[in-house]
Amino acid sequence: MSGRIGGGMAYISPYSGIPPEKWMAKTQALVEAHPLDPKEIVDIVLVSWTAIFESRLGGKFRIGADITPKPQIMGFLLHELIPLELASRHNGVWRPEKEKTDKDISLMLRNLLSLRHLLTRPRFSAIAAMLKSKTAAARTRTAIT
Repeated sequence: MSGRIGGGMAYISPYSGIPPEKWMAKTQALVEAHPLDPKEIVDIVLVSWTAIFESRLGGKFRIGADITPKPQIMGFLLHELIPLELASRHNGVWRPEKEKTDKDISLMLRNLLSLRHLLTRPRFSAIAAMLKSKTAAARTRTAIT
């Protein structure tokens, strides 16, 4: 399974070469490896819904009480609010879509390459440990040669 995204960049599905009966296990592994805690994702979505229903348009009209938007409008609002809420919680780590080729929410990897930053994020501790061990191994090889 492969395809193209946004600006024509090719991608390979994480399910490529995996039989369908093993997709559930692959999905669970992907969710566990994701840098965001699922509880935080749920909280961000609920905060975004609340923001929509607590907002006032024109200073007095409330969505759900005075205004009943079509589902597409609600989807649009969530599409905009969820990335903003995530970015406000993790400034410099996640950002909303800026370019046509961006995903809805982008992980700003350049900032995550700092070991100091990785060590302060529990979900990234395994990555940090791996980078440290590779760095130590490279130093050992350099010292031997």
